[in-house]
Amino acid sequence: MKKFQMLSCVAMVICSGCLTTPADDRNQAESLDAAAGDGDGRKIINLPVQVVWSHPRPGFGLSERPIEVSDAGLGDVDSADGSLTPDAQDPQDSGLNLDELPNAILIRSCESEPDEIAVPWPTHGYHFCETIQAIAYRADDEGAYQVSASYSWGIQDSQVAIFAEEPENEHEGIRHPIAKRDIFGLPELDQEPETEFVVCAEPLGGWPPGYGPLCRVSIIRAVVNMSSPWCFSGATFLSDCDFIQVSQDGRYLTIEPDGQGSIWGKEVHFYLNGLFYQAVLSDADNMQGTVMDPTTQEVLGSWSAYKYTM
Repeated sequence: MKKFQMLSCVAMVICSGCLTTPADDRNQAESLDAAAGDGDGRKIINLPVQVVWSHPRPGFGLSERPIEVSDAGLGDVDSADGSLTPDAQDPQDSGLNLDELPNAILIRSCESEPDEIAVPWPTHGYHFCETIQAIAYRADDEGAYQVSASYSWGIQDSQVAIFAEEPENEHEGIRHPIAKRDIFGLPELDQEPETEFVVCAEPLGGWPPGYGPLCRVSIIRAVVNMSSPWCFSGATFLSDCDFIQVSQDGRYLTIEPDGQGSIWGKEVHFYLNGLFYQAVLSDADNMQGTVMDPTTQEVLGSWSAYKYTM
């Protein structure tokens, strides 16, 4: 059976105040879908470095099994001590081929291996950066390739987020989380609500004795929903209400016609017409801040904006 050379890539790191967009990672994600396989139809997996995989934890609504998945990630789980080993019972005894058993899960949205899945509240439809995709694959010292699997999902705190009801995708590798509140949802909140989600992959024929489970745990954060027409005024704006549409995908903002930005907690940053704007949300509908010329570092003045409602 031909193996594929494992390729390494560095996952994009998102930090507070960053104004990068996920274009490069979207291209990378799309390239996975277009990846070609060998004569057996196997799909090459472009793996990020330092992939961590985990095991189910209490509170996810999934059945617990006393087996942990090692962070080494190359091999198979031995039911006796939880370590990854190639010496478990031969899966061929159960009609399965060892090469078809996954031993790792790749998670992506608009980025490969994101630090989080950021979902605006209230949810305003399914967007690329707010979609979770899990890909079960098999990796060893010769390479890595995608394998067929069914998936089960859980969220630890349903007061922060739930998964959309999508019966047709119950065992598929794609889910859409729905946020339940944002940082303004409770008076005592001083940071974005967050919870963990878990996804577990299982071979279509089930795990043979001595193998599994295989799960990943990651974070969902609920962010303020900025998608709306806004009325802008102040320095650099022409009237008491410059009408500008703001669109959002996860943390990423598009400010018409071609401005780009992001939201982190109550802080909003964006570039528009060559100028850098930063603001703090006083609530989900109002923000105030300053504008700066990024070339000269000169602060040009203050501005404010509020959501325009019909």
